[in-house]
Amino acid sequence: MNSLFKAGLAAAAAAALLGLFAVRADAEPSGLEYDEIRWISADPASHPPGGFQSDLAAIKTALLNGELGAAEARKRVAEIFKAAADPKIRLEMSALGRIPGIGILGVLIASRAFEVKLRSELISPLQAQKKAFDLEQQLGKWYHVTYFKGWTRREDVSNQTVLIVKPDQDKRIYLDLALKTYYTSSANGPGLSNASTRALLCSPSTTINRGAQVLDAVSTDIFETTFTGSSYSVVLTRYESPFTEPPKRDFDGNLIPLDCPGATHTGPAMPIDRVALYQATTMRAGSRSGSTVDEEGNIAPTDPDPALFEVPDGFVQKSKFDLIRH
Repeated sequence: MNSLFKAGLAAAAAAALLGLFAVRADAEPSGLEYDEIRWISADPASHPPGGFQSDLAAIKTALLNGELGAAEARKRVAEIFKAAADPKIRLEMSALGRIPGIGILGVLIASRAFEVKLRSELISPLQAQKKAFDLEQQLGKWYHVTYFKGWTRREDVSNQTVLIVKPDQDKRIYLDLALKTYYTSSANGPGLSNASTRALLCSPSTTINRGAQVLDAVSTDIFETTFTGSSYSVVLTRYESPFTEPPKRDFDGNLIPLDCPGATHTGPAMPIDRVALYQATTMRAGSRSGSTVDEEGNIAPTDPDPALFEVPDGFVQKSKFDLIRH
């Protein structure tokens, strides 16, 4: 699946968020939390509604068995990079050249041997990360989401990373719980706003109310919306719960645009201010197709500690590029 098609699929997952759908409810709970499992490039038939608790149990088992999560490997990689940059080690290497009988060539050989050692030590944690990533694609990615007074905290449980979005402070906070580092960026950028995304979201659409179903002890209303573009079609099925949430953002914290003036829509409006306990998105473009599936459960009103939405004490600020490199 090429990058353009992936981008289209990601945009399609946000298609229920258009202004053509119902307006937001007046009242919001002061706090709300739930667990979420996401599959990318998934077959919805393999993940039907109603499997949340068993799917989450499988993830927890794999995590406790050490098969999921990249935190320990990430810490080891960081340690190796730190060792490679240690000025004491570099000074020792340089000092070798001043010892009679060693010479410059001896220093070069010793330096190369040190680099080879570091690379060999990197193999094990990187292989562990790759194996965990592959299993995560099979079992799904587990997030714990908390809302509080317009703020959002999304924790990638297996990998021990957190994204906090605080729109009123124009701040996104990225936490690495394993490395105890963080960086920040603006929360109120334009998000998904390019022309191709607008074209997808503003395609003619039809919504059908498919009735109701209880998921994870919560009654949901099933809405199926079909978007039809010039060269693609998107079918979005959402099982809407009665719980409201802040304005929709994607998994990177970008605010999804709701304005779509003049969009052609038939059928009932889909309530975009609700948490969907199940969502399946399938996009078809010619002979290609792709789907994403999201399950939510353990949803409940909550009164979280505001400290959950701050940088914890002792965390060290890093640049985004430092964290990507590690």
